[in-house]
Amino acid sequence: MAIMREGFSFSLEKKDNYFQLKIRDEKLNKSLTIDEQSERNVCKRLIKKISEDRVELLFLIGVGMGFWIEGLLSSPFVSKLIILEPDKTLYNLVSQLPPIKKLIESGKVEFFLAGEIDDFLVSMRSRYELLFFKRIEVYVNELMRRMYREDYNNLERRIGKALNTLVNDGLTIARHSLRWMGNFISNLKKLSDCYYLNSLYNRYEGTAVIVGAGPSVDDILKNTEIGKAYIISTDAALRTLYSSGYRPNLIVTLDP
Repeated sequence: MAIMREGFSFSLEKKDNYFQLKIRDEKLNKSLTIDEQSERNVCKRLIKKISEDRVELLFLIGVGMGFWIEGLLSSPFVSKLIILEPDKTLYNLVSQLPPIKKLIESGKVEFFLAGEIDDFLVSMRSRYELLFFKRIEVYVNELMRRMYREDYNNLERRIGKALNTLVNDGLTIARHSLRWMGNFISNLKKLSDCYYLNSLYNRYEGTAVIVGAGPSVDDILKNTEIGKAYIISTDAALRTLYSSGYRPNLIVTLDP
């Protein structure tokens, strides 16, 4: 079976009872041939490393034919596999192979393809459940990296950056969560004294001034007419307002 896309050709065949994948970059005049047995050998080495390092969560870049990943499903240490395949054409070619089907059907696996990868990496900021895995590693399909070096290296860096952000956010939550919960419970008692934003609609007439913490705010506050206006202030501008003798009518704050 063979398929093509701009600049690349792909073929998959069975030879001597083993599957063989061929990829050719027409522009660079570069070819790559990978057989099933080579992928299985990679899997054996990876299983050994995972066992030694007690890895529980793996990010895997480049699905190949799936044979280098399939054996990981039976590892007693691996709880979750997150597979990212940036080449949709390649995936369409190998998607009917037994190991690929097995990976897709497994409850251990999350699979992200091509355009889905960007959305997944953004969503990782809130995937705090990933922090419960004791050991996380990122592995690249080294056989396929020869053909997709730039794409795989870039994706590997992006995953590392997303994991660092997730860990830092998790540490912040761990440090401040009790204080946040205490503030939340305390503020619940004050809800009866609060108003919805839409309650301000048509409530005031005249001139309103919105004050931010920009570099020109000091000069603007010298205008005495501001004192006659309805003042809406950001929390960052409060100190400047108060020091200039103004008391805002409405304060806007944002906690992401």
